[in-house]
Amino acid sequence: KNADDESMFTEFFLDMSKPGVKLSPLTKLGLRMDSCCEVYMDNVELEEKDLVGVEGNGFMQAMVNFEVERLLACAQSLGAAECAFEDAVRYATQRVQFGKPIAKHQAVGFKFADMATKIRATDLMVWDTCELKRQGKRFSVEAAELKLLASRWACEVCDDCIQIFGGNGYSAEFDVERFYRDAKLLEIGEGTS
Repeated sequence: KNADDESMFTEFFLDMSKPGVKLSPLTKLGLRMDSCCEVYMDNVELEEKDLVGVEGNGFMQAMVNFEVERLLACAQSLGAAECAFEDAVRYATQRVQFGKPIAKHQAVGFKFADMATKIRATDLMVWDTCELKRQGKRFSVEAAELKLLASRWACEVCDDCIQIFGGNGYSAEFDVERFYRDAKLLEIGEGTS
């Protein structure tokens, strides 16, 4: 179907106004811009049109979608790491300590070198895995490997960026604090590391 066709989205979702459906909003550590809730269903009557996929094949359907979801989460990991890194570089070139920008201190330079390496490796692995998807090949193993590294490295990069910002990194006034919170879910979601 055409992505502009709203019926494409509505036909796959349970009508939340049905009797017996209850939503309970969740308060989360990160990804606060994404509202999440627990859905409780008590004696909810469903119609055949509410069935997603083929009856009895739900687990396999979920597993096929899982590798794509992991790939998307890995791209998100890469984005969080890149954004945090760019902010940290900008901050480190402006923040002066001991007579020079902190970016000129060797220990900070080592952190940037490690982070840049993790970001580049993640970027290459994301593109490589996307190419397998583009070719119509299975990529379950590659998606799992990528998910392990990309999510771990996103958390590590965001953590190092917080260190570079020092006390300012712990403040919600700087985006790096949000990147750090949001990155943690990437290790948990789409299958734990």
